[in-house]
Amino acid sequence: MTPTEYSQGNPFPNSFTDEFTYTIDNRGRVNFPAPFRRALSTAACDRVVVARGLDGCLFVFPKDVWEARRREFNQSPYTPTQQRRVQRLLAHGAKESAFDAQGRITIPQRLMELAKLEKGVLIKGMGDRVELWNPDVYDAYLNDSDQTVEAILEEFLSTSPGNLGGSPENSD
Repeated sequence: MTPTEYSQGNPFPNSFTDEFTYTIDNRGRVNFPAPFRRALSTAACDRVVVARGLDGCLFVFPKDVWEARRREFNQSPYTPTQQRRVQRLLAHGAKESAFDAQGRITIPQRLMELAKLEKGVLIKGMGDRVELWNPDVYDAYLNDSDQTVEAILEEFLSTSPGNLGGSPENSD
């Protein structure tokens, strides 16, 4: 955290929590929630990148986070086939967006179609990114889960040594 970020009242830049529901206008613009705009790091320069997400949503990354992820993902130009495929699919149609005077971002038409966004959009903070969901698709996603949160977390912890109390196998 830089002194500038702290003095601006942003001790946790690019940390998004909460959810909001807004309407997309006929030009593909949607309000980016004020708490999320305030959470942006100064390095984001008030810019975000809207990209294809997973599970039927779109990802919105602060510009600096997008660049850092892109650099990590592209460490080698000769990556395995599946990694190249994921890189291409996630970046296909990605678009940088600056906020307009009303705090809105523009969602590209192709990405709106991919995520089945029409009028209403659920905007969810997910740590260092924001997800844009069609509310009906998100409800179906939640309802389709055949496991409870407890079962999913228990399975994750049991297979991920070192995560929140998971016990690693004896490696001696």
